[in-house]
Amino acid sequence: MSQDNDVKSWNPPRIVGLATTVVAVAMGLFHYYTAGFGMLEPMLQRSLHLTFALVLAFLMFPPRNRIRQETTWVDVFLAVLSVVPTAWLWFDYDRILNRIEYVDPVTFTDHATAILLFALIFEATRRVVGWSMASVVIVVVAYTFLGPWIPGFMGHRGLTWDVFVDQQVLTMGGIYTIPIAVSSTYVVIFVLFGAFLVRTGMGNTMIDMAKAVAGHTRGGPAKVAVLSSGLFGSINGSSVANVVATGSFTIPLMKGIGYRPHFAGAVESVASVGGQFTPPVMGAAAFIMVEMTGIPYITIITAAAIPALLYYTALLFAVHFEAARLGLPVLPAESWERVKRVFIELIPFAFPVAILLYVLIAGRSPIMAGFWALTGLIAVSMLRKKTRLNLKGFVEALEFGARNAVVIAVTCAAAGIVIGNVNALGIGIKFASAIFSVSGGVQFFALLLVMFASLLLGMGLPTSAAYVIVAAVTAPPLVEMGVPVLSAHFFVLFFACISSLTPPVAVASYAAAGVAHADPTRTGFTGVRLGIAGFLIPFLFVYWPGLLMEGHWTNILIAVVPAFIGVAGLAVASIGWLFRRLNIGLRLIYFVCSFMMLMPGVGTDIAGGVVMAAVALYLRRGVKLEAPKQVEDINVELLVDVGSVDAREP
Repeated sequence: MSQDNDVKSWNPPRIVGLATTVVAVAMGLFHYYTAGFGMLEPMLQRSLHLTFALVLAFLMFPPRNRIRQETTWVDVFLAVLSVVPTAWLWFDYDRILNRIEYVDPVTFTDHATAILLFALIFEATRRVVGWSMASVVIVVVAYTFLGPWIPGFMGHRGLTWDVFVDQQVLTMGGIYTIPIAVSSTYVVIFVLFGAFLVRTGMGNTMIDMAKAVAGHTRGGPAKVAVLSSGLFGSINGSSVANVVATGSFTIPLMKGIGYRPHFAGAVESVASVGGQFTPPVMGAAAFIMVEMTGIPYITIITAAAIPALLYYTALLFAVHFEAARLGLPVLPAESWERVKRVFIELIPFAFPVAILLYVLIAGRSPIMAGFWALTGLIAVSMLRKKTRLNLKGFVEALEFGARNAVVIAVTCAAAGIVIGNVNALGIGIKFASAIFSVSGGVQFFALLLVMFASLLLGMGLPTSAAYVIVAAVTAPPLVEMGVPVLSAHFFVLFFACISSLTPPVAVASYAAAGVAHADPTRTGFTGVRLGIAGFLIPFLFVYWPGLLMEGHWTNILIAVVPAFIGVAGLAVASIGWLFRRLNIGLRLIYFVCSFMMLMPGVGTDIAGGVVMAAVALYLRRGVKLEAPKQVEDINVELLVDVGSVDAREP
């Protein structure tokens, strides 16, 4: 991600660097303390969280058009100015808390503070996220006041400036609504947990496990990329950041073994996007879904398990078939870590994960689960010299976690402005009416319309912002048409995430293309082809709730088995290989049969499965499988060097 590059190249004066470290560590300690010992009152908690994020945003993310990437007095001034809105809120909190919304007058100070806060959030969003999210904020705010002059269906009476300020700043219906609430409670503690995992060496161990399990198989480096990116992506919270972080080691590995650059970039982008809906963290989306739906966290992550497995199964089959199609060699097993050795290294890190799951199953809040998991991780890390953190290590981990939280916090603040206006203007109701009208009340057509709307609304946005905006606008129509709340929100979540793969604004694919030195457009369309299962899976769990772990176990089994066969068939059709190269006719047959396997109904499952099996036997007959060639001319030392990641580098 470009903002990550900005942080790495940032070279501030020493006193500013020290101030940034102090603020980042203070932010980390504040959220660790409140997660374990009790939150402040909601508006105070959220405002202080936003202040930390804004200060760090101006100190860490310089304007993009600046040639010299260093902090100037303007950045310092904006950072100091970011404290003013929260200082005003805390100073005047009794009046704000006790005033009657939309009745008591909005003072001159309220107006001035609101303008300042809007300007700071907009500039921080532009720096941290880019013009994509900043433009959304501009359009929505402009639409708020220009509504009376907009003709037709999208016109409205508009809001007065007093009402706008009242809702956005003086209540928890705007900037301080659900997105920043989730960021200031659930998300930040898990971001800290992820930072300590990396700093204590868990990141390296996870990658080593992926290499040990899949590295010596055909297409091993690509499978390592899929597994490691999925694990990291769940914790990371940003598909683009995950592409840059894990792709810097996985993409060279894939290219080194023989995958073409655009294919290697596409694999990394598809794998990183999938982490956003992979349990247990789901890139912060799970926590937002808890707040928006009221569904327990444990139910959400349980429901996400099978769809995530289907998505990654399709991708693993695709990279395997591509390796077979290209005749790529199998790396010597000696070039990878042994499973047993890596598993032993992984055992200590199972303790905090076990704490996390135990606290969740016991019915406690995800915030408390994150607190105890982080505490357990710190305790376990102190038992071994290899993972033990000294004072400097603790400071670095807290600072690293706080810096990662800035992107999510600033994005959520901007998303709060959008959501507040969407709710105030009834845009969701207008959209629902439009969906009913265009689809004629037919659920399948409504799903298609919501899919396209979700892809469009989510383009160019980070996962958290994309899901919040898409869920607020497109999920209600599905619920009104009888789709269960859980299925409706998972449906829009999938497409909000996959919008990062979809041209013309395929930000994850374009980031991967930059790392792979490949053509961005070709990488983007290859990512769509490899991630095709992600476009179909959401339709499956709308019609087959068993894929979300709902219903009797027999119904779940009947839904799951053909679905896994179906996504494997999709990989055959998309790559064009099964024992040998397939012509367009055979690929089309496999695509149709895979689609039949994915459709609800035992009859279509049997018919599709029989045809797929018959074609596979036809292709297998007469084809003599050659034993995979072990190659000795691969520079194993180079691969090991490329694959190593210093756990202490962000």
